[in-house]
This record gives sequence, structure tokens and C-alpha cells, in this order.
Amino acid sequence: MRRFKLWKSASDIDAVLRARIRQAYQDVPLYQRLGEMFRIQPESIRTVYDLSTLPIISKTDLVRDTPEDHLHPNALTRKTQVRVTSGTTGWEVDTHMTRAELNFRRYIFLRRIWFSAGRPFPMKLAQAGSWIEPGPQGEVRHTGTWPLHVVHISRRLSPKQQAAVLAAERATVIIGCPSALDVIAAELPDLDVRWHRPRLIITRGEILRPQMKRNLEHAFRSSVLDFYSAEETGLIAWQCPENPDIMHVEQDACIVEIVDPSGVPVPAGTPGDIVVTNLFNRTMPLIRYRIGDQSEVASKSDFTCTCSRIGTSIRAPFGRPDDFIILPDGERISPTIDTVGLTAVPQRKNPSKGSGVFGPAWIRTRDLPLIRRAL
Repeated sequence: MRRFKLWKSASDIDAVLRARIRQAYQDVPLYQRLGEMFRIQPESIRTVYDLSTLPIISKTDLVRDTPEDHLHPNALTRKTQVRVTSGTTGWEVDTHMTRAELNFRRYIFLRRIWFSAGRPFPMKLAQAGSWIEPGPQGEVRHTGTWPLHVVHISRRLSPKQQAAVLAAERATVIIGCPSALDVIAAELPDLDVRWHRPRLIITRGEILRPQMKRNLEHAFRSSVLDFYSAEETGLIAWQCPENPDIMHVEQDACIVEIVDPSGVPVPAGTPGDIVVTNLFNRTMPLIRYRIGDQSEVASKSDFTCTCSRIGTSIRAPFGRPDDFIILPDGERISPTIDTVGLTAVPQRKNPSKGSGVFGPAWIRTRDLPLIRRAL
């Protein structure tokens, strides 16, 4: 079970990589087809330096095929955990994992939060703008047991309501998408309660712009670190607290390459596409998966940072510029505050049918790119 080992060495990573490639190209239809098309010999891949000989896949491949095409055969007879993402493409992709794989992915994320926050004990984590299914439990839900307590704050709450919950919960760490936290931060000065300064603010899911980072640090009166993750893969990299211009790759969970359009790795300092190979998900293996963002290699695998971290580092990803919906009157709406319904849309007559009104405009995540272009 080396794929679940913590603090993997270079030999551990190579061993896990060989197992993932062998299993995928033997058992998973998507990779079987690629193997036949490109005449791939899985046993020829021995180390991470051999990865570049394999073809790249993307979300297009996952959307085009049926789920059975990119899942391990065992997943068809077992109950798996499913995570859904649409990203900036608007195409929904289901990511399948076993319970053990999902728990490992969560642990990797929480471990990095704990270290980044200075190893607080106990730790209370507040997740602003959480995906919460409607139910009798309400819009604020508490999970976990001592020493870890997690507060999930629904994105259906308004920014002012979320700000009030954050103030009341007095969390050790607050996590959320930059655009959502920026809108929530604007409500903090109007709160009637005293603001408790958290140890750390963690942003994820969007590009963290320098000006927005300064705004968040000023509003929350706390340090801000950016985590780079994707629903398909989990945590990919995290911002170095001592060198904020770079992000350290989470080598226990994945391998990151920066490649040119043809899939060839580019030299350090050269911009290229981010390609990720997941190390722990055997249920739905992702080998050389093009995320859709761009970055550049900041340091190679033998680099030792001033924070004592050894391993590959990348620059903060750039791309995904449309993180806000800007209404005609200048009001900003974060898609992560509520991507299910926009209740601020005024009612008006339906000109195409001559009668009736448009009520609140209910939209889906996959429709957001169209809405951004229309606005």
C-alpha cells in the first residue's frame, strides 16, 4: 500500500507510479485504447522521467467516454465515493474513489493545513461557501471530533450571513475561494460582534491575485496562503510561507509536469500547461491529466527551499481570469457564493411569450461560462 504512504521518497514515488501505469494500461479501457494506439509498453516506464513518453489526457476524454471507460473494473461492482467538478469548461466530470482513497486525499489536505497554520492543537476549521445539500440540518453544519472540528457554511447564505457565522465560530483557520472570501470580507466592518483573528486564511479553487491577497490579509487580519487543488486530483501544490512566489508540489499525492502543447516537458522558467499524474487513486487513474491551467517550473525535484521543503516547486498557476460575474450596475457576484440560484435578478416580462414573468433565475454551474459572456 505504498500509494497511501506519507513522506514518500523518490524510490517510493517511482514504485507507485509503475504500479499505477501497469494497472491502468492493463485494466482500464481508456488507457487500453491509448496503449494500442501509441504502442505503449507499460513496463518501459520505470521512473518519473519516463512519463513524458506517455500520451496526455484531458477532461474532454473523460466527458466523451462513458464512466466505465476510465474506471477500474472493480469500481463497477463496488460502491465508490463520487466528487463532481465542472471547472471553467462547464463540463461536469464525476471523480470516483474508494472510501480509503477519499480518506487519504482528505488527510493530505488537512495535514498541509495543520502544518501551514503552525500545528495548532486543537484546530477548528471553517469552510466558507461549502457545497451543502438542502436539508433539516440547516445551512451551517458541524463535523469532526476533538481535536479537529470543521464548520461547513453553506454558499446559499448571503455574504453578510456567512461573515456573521465566521465571526461567531472563532475558527483557527478559514478556507474558501478567493472571490467568495473577498465578498465576505467586505461585510466584516459592519458586524456587531468583535472579530476573532484566525491563525490563517487558505484560498483554493481560483487564482489568487496579489491585490486580492492584500485585501484579504487586511480584512481578516491574518496571513493568507493559496492552495492549488482540483476536484479530480485533490491537493496539487501549496504556497510556500517563506517564498510566496512559489508553490511546493504535494509529492505524496501526485506528480506535476509543465509541458508544451505537444506534451513535451519545458525547461524551468518556461510557461506551459500543467499536467498531473495522481498517485493514490486506483479506482479512476489519471495519468498525465491536463488540468487546463498554466504555470512554470520554479525548481526541480532535488531543490531544497529555505522552508526546508525538498522537491519540485512551481510558480502560482495563471489563467481562469473570470472569477467574478460583474453585473451591469457594477455589483460583483462570486460564482462560489451561490452557483445554484441567482435571486437578485429582477422579475420582468417574458418578451418571447408575451405574458408571465421571470422569477429568480436558477442556473447550473455548467451554465456559468455562458452567463459570463452574456454579461
